[in-house]
Order: sequence, then structure tokens, then C-alpha cells
Amino acid sequence: MYSSPSNVHRIEIVYSIKEILKSQSQLFDNSKIKIDSCINYYSLLSSSWFKIDSIKKSIMEAKKRGITVRYITEITKDNIQSCKELSKIIDGLRHLDRLKSNFMLSESEYISLLGSSSLNEKRDKKIISKVIYSNNKSFIEEQQYFFDILWNKAIPAEKKINEIEHSNPVVKTENPAKQKIVEEKEERIVNYEAKILENPDEIMNRIIHLAETSSQLLIVSSYGGMQLIYNKFLNSYKKILDKYKRGESKGIKWICNIEKQSLEIVKIFLNMGMQIRHVKNLPPVNFALGDREINATIEMMEDGKMVQSLLTSNEPLYIKHFLSNFENLWYNGIDATDRIIELEQNIESEGIGVIRNPFEVQKLVFDLLRSAQEEILIVFSTANAFHRQEKAGTIKLLTEIASKKGYNVNIKIMTPIDNKLQDIKRELENIKIDDGIEEKNRQQQNSKKIQIKFIESQLQTTVSILIVDRKYSLVAELKDDTKDTSIEAIGLATYSNSKSTVLSYISMFEILWIQTELSDLLKIQDKIQNEFINVAAHELRTPITPIIGMSDILYSRIEDKEQRKLLEVIMRNAKRLKRLTNNILDVAKIESGSLQIKKERFNLYELISTLIAQYKTSIREIETKNVNLLYITEEKNLAIEGDKELLYQVLDNLLCNAIKFTKRVGDGANITIITKRENNDTIIVSVKDNGTGIDKEILTRLFTKFATKSEGGTGLGLYISKSIIKTHNGKIWAENNLDGNGATFRFTLPSLK
Repeated sequence: MYSSPSNVHRIEIVYSIKEILKSQSQLFDNSKIKIDSCINYYSLLSSSWFKIDSIKKSIMEAKKRGITVRYITEITKDNIQSCKELSKIIDGLRHLDRLKSNFMLSESEYISLLGSSSLNEKRDKKIISKVIYSNNKSFIEEQQYFFDILWNKAIPAEKKINEIEHSNPVVKTENPAKQKIVEEKEERIVNYEAKILENPDEIMNRIIHLAETSSQLLIVSSYGGMQLIYNKFLNSYKKILDKYKRGESKGIKWICNIEKQSLEIVKIFLNMGMQIRHVKNLPPVNFALGDREINATIEMMEDGKMVQSLLTSNEPLYIKHFLSNFENLWYNGIDATDRIIELEQNIESEGIGVIRNPFEVQKLVFDLLRSAQEEILIVFSTANAFHRQEKAGTIKLLTEIASKKGYNVNIKIMTPIDNKLQDIKRELENIKIDDGIEEKNRQQQNSKKIQIKFIESQLQTTVSILIVDRKYSLVAELKDDTKDTSIEAIGLATYSNSKSTVLSYISMFEILWIQTELSDLLKIQDKIQNEFINVAAHELRTPITPIIGMSDILYSRIEDKEQRKLLEVIMRNAKRLKRLTNNILDVAKIESGSLQIKKERFNLYELISTLIAQYKTSIREIETKNVNLLYITEEKNLAIEGDKELLYQVLDNLLCNAIKFTKRVGDGANITIITKRENNDTIIVSVKDNGTGIDKEILTRLFTKFATKSEGGTGLGLYISKSIIKTHNGKIWAENNLDGNGATFRFTLPSLK
């Protein structure tokens, strides 16, 4: 019976001791997250149920699986030792005075342990006579809320145990009369119980009993509950209302969802003197609260049929819990007379409702989609959220709406992308539309009814949003994106038909839609631009190479100084054009993600030494400016793994910049390359000059594209250098020298040991 939680909601009662113990053990076995329990202190006397082998074994195995186990009980001097033992094997034990409840719940199941609950524990034996089982999710959520209230009110077991062990004996009063009253009060037996009734006669008698013994009734019920009272219990309710008119009772307050079908009966009840308020989203439990008792059921109560099972209890904590729920609903409800006017005049009332039940949220999604006449706007928080709704049937319903003949609803969807969604987008945007238009004409009219855009990661939301006909909004928060179904994944949802609220979400949607459109356009433009740059750069490179080669040959054969100067101008500008072309190609590769790294093992010391030697022999600016080019290193074995050609390009760029911004001529014009090892796994390379330094205006954006104030530079070299160093898992940065002369550029590279 209890082998696994079922998707079918049910309530069952077990009577045999064997099945009772089995039900408790299997609740532990079925749990995947947590077990919360309330047990009265009789259960923790010397014959403690948790000492039963099967129960203790279940607790220990649950703990091994990482299940969180919490208990609330009443700790007394009689059960203190059992409480100490229990606290050692569970995650939390708390004390609550006069606790009489006996129930356990996991994330998916609930059992209530029923038996006598006399306060005079010394005279009565406590026996669990039956167990009530339920896996109704809404009911479990209610009970979890109830447990959390108790947990927050309870105190840690350690504190209560300390109080009992260090408390002084109770001092008796000197007044014999007062002493007698105290003793009589302590001896008085108070019976608190919670039980499920299934016998029709018992259920009817309990409903009548609650009405006839209460000075006030507080009721939360569906329309079916109203029909039931009207058909079978109207006389009992009239008695309370007659007393209310005479000032002898507080009357009846009723909370329900008032729609057109319930107008007639609501008017009858109002004329009788009931106070009624409308709440759109009722809790899943129908209940009637009297002075000292509560009757409740989770049944739908359709068409006024008699309920098959009724939970009834006089336990104070249950009564406080349901009273608190009623007061919150009553405070937020709409007066019945106002609601009647809205319905009779077809005025849509504005408001916002919070929906806690995920089943109700999913049902509302379908209802809203089916009601759409003009437009459906959807934002999914994640790609998984889209797929969960696909599994639930929402996407199928959207295709039916879009393809329905004579149904002109435009659908716009925004979602983060994954591998599957590209194909789904194509299918949805090209569905066959049964609108009577020939295919040729349809293409001309561009009658695409479903449009999907993919949200960039930085624009993702933490909620999923549904807007229908610009009148209704439903917003569901994401609780756990790893879950397979929406029922498990979503948390609270808010529904609204408030014009201002809906308009706010429409504005949010339209901003996201426009941003995604702009992003798509930019991607297209970037693609076109990159393709053009690639073609242009390759075309430029073709004539540059022979110009440089031929100029070098011609330069070596000409001895006339004037002609050499002219050739030097040609060669210098040809090399500058070649550098620019290479930079443009490199930027295009970086931004398209196609920059290739050809890693090999080599000695960085040798690479730098070769570069300096080439500069000293071939770079004429060094001779012209009389620059001292130095290399300082702590060691000559600087083994690294990387792309030698690209790292040469970085060093070449840094040296070229250092020479370019060195204005001095003569002594003192120094450029120094320094290499040193840091923490045995990193090599730091520094290029230091004593030139003009870095302009403060561009210092913060130095390594971005086009960051330059030089007339002869494009500002691409440092951007490329940063990308190359980053692909080698290094960092690059720059700073002006402390003495105010020049700047130092540094970058790191991982070293090989």
C-alpha cells in the first residue's frame, strides 16, 4: 500500500499494528529530502516507539541517505532520557508545551497517528489505534506550513532539558483552598483529538454539532460547499444567524470564490444575514471553524455532494492555524456585494493573487491560453523551463491555437537557447495555418503566427512570464531548474488582471523583444563586417608582400643617399600597411573565435634574445634615437609551452610601442626587458621604457579596441596582445612608472618545470 508515493491523490486509513509500523517505516524509505514529525510526549516514555527496531532502523538509514530528520515533542522529566537518545540520531529536536499532535510528513507523503490523548498521562495508556495516510500535495503543503509554525514556536531540546535538570522543586502554596484548586486543575482530564470520519451519519452529525455548539462560524469553501449547506444543513445555520440578529452570537463569515453560477445562492445567504467575501484563489482545503473545533476536507465538493471523509479536531494548534489562514483571506477578500455588482455589470475586477499550488498554476496556464483572442506573449526563464512546458503540453496547445481556422492569435515567445531549440523554432515558425489562404498568398501576407527569439544570457530573467490579450499576466518564479516537470520546478506564482501590473510586464516584454531584435541585427552586421574585413585584408596583403620584398632588393643595390631616403619612406609605410593588415585579420579571428594556437615547447629566453638581436640590426629608429635596448633575466632556462609566433608578435608589439613613445635622443633613452620566475609556476615578462608614459585618459581602456591618442596608430596592437596572452592562460597589464618617466607593460605566462 505504501511502497512508493503515487501521482494519484488518495487518503487511506490503516488499523492493524503491523500496517501502522509499516506505514511509518515506508514513509522514511520513500523520502528523498526530509522527514518532519510531531509526536506527543507519551511516545517518548520508556516504551518509546522510536526504540522499536524497524523505526530506529528507518531513521538511521534515512540519515545515511542524507535525509534531514526533525522532531517536535513535549519534553518532560519522564521522557527526558528518551529525548536525549533521540536527539543524538536526528538533525533537530525541539520542545513545545502541551503538544498533543502525532503526525509525520515528507516532501510527498503524510501520516497522522491517531489514539487517545488525555492529559492525565499517569492514569491512561496511550495507544496508536490507527493511521491516516495522504499523498495529496496541496494537503501536504498545508501541513508543512503548520509544522513550520510549530517549529518556529518551539525551543531547542537542549535548552528545555537544561531547564528540567536544573530546575527547583515546585513550592506548594500555603493557602489550602488555593492548593486544592491547583491540584484539581492538574487532575482535570482534557481530551484533544484529531480524527477522520468516513461514516455518512457521523459526518452529518459532526457538521450539525459544530453549527449548534458555536457562537460563530468561520468558513472557507467552494461553491459546492455552499450548495451542500443550503441543501442539507440550512436550518442549523439559520439558528446561528437568528441569534446573531438578536445579538446573542457573532454570526457566520464565509469566504468563497463568487462567480456567475453562485450568484443566486450567495444572495440568499446574504439576505439571511451572513457576511461573505470573495477570494479568487481559494486554498485547497475547505474548512469550517467553530469556537473550539475545526471540520476540514480536501474534497472538491462538486454540485453540493456530501463529503466522503471529514477531518475533525479540537486541538488548539490546529484551530489557531486555520484561524490565521481565515483572517488573512478575509482581510484580502472583496465584499460580496461589490463582487455581485461586478458580475452583473460585466466589470472585470482588478487585483493580484498569489498561487502556491503548482497544479493550479499549470491549470491556469492552459485556461489563459485557451481564452486568448488576439495575442499571447511568453518569456521563459531558462531553456529547461521551455522544455518542461513542452512536456506538459503547453507548446502543443500553442500550435493548435496558431493553426486553428479563423483564429487570429499572434504568439511571441522569448527563451534562452540550447541545442534543441533551434530545430523547435523552425518547426513552430513554419507550422501549417488552416486559414483558408493559399500557400502563395500566405507567404506574401507573411502570416507567421508564432515567433520565437532567443534571449542572451545577460538578459535572462529569474521568472517565467505569460501575458494574454494585454489583460492578464501570470508570473511564476523558478525554484529548481534541475527538475523534469513544472510542478516540481516552479515556486510561487502571481496572477493579475490589474491594468498597471499587466502593462508593466508588457513593457518588460517589449524591451526584451526589441533588444533581442537589435542583438540579432548586430550579429548579422558583425558577420557581414567580418567577412568584408577578411576579404579586404587578404586583398591588401597580396600586393604588400612584393612591394616590401622588391624595395629591400632595390635598397641593397642603390648607393645614392637621396634615393635610399625615398625608398625608406616606401618601405616604412609598406611595413606599416602590412602591420595594419595583419592586425585587422587578427582582430577578425579573435572576434569570430577562430584564432588558432599552435602550442610547442620552447625557451622564452631564446625567443626574447633573438627578437632583441633583430631589433638592434634592422630597426633604424634605434640608431636614430640612440636607444639602449637591454635584457635582464634571473635565469636562461625559461621553458614554456605556447605559440612561438604569436608570443613573438606580442613582444614585437610592446617593443615597437616602447620605441615609438621614446622621444629622447642620446644618453638616457632606455628600453629594458626583464624576465623573472614567480612561485615556480609563472614567468613575468616586463617591458620598461622611460618615454612619455601612458595618457591618463586611455589608461583604463588601454587594452580595448582603438584605444590610442597617437596619430600613427590604430589602437589594435594591445587588444590583440591581450587576447593572445589570455589564450595562453596569462594576464597582461600596464602602469606608468613611479618616477614619472615612461611606462612598464607586464604579462604572465605559465612555466614548465
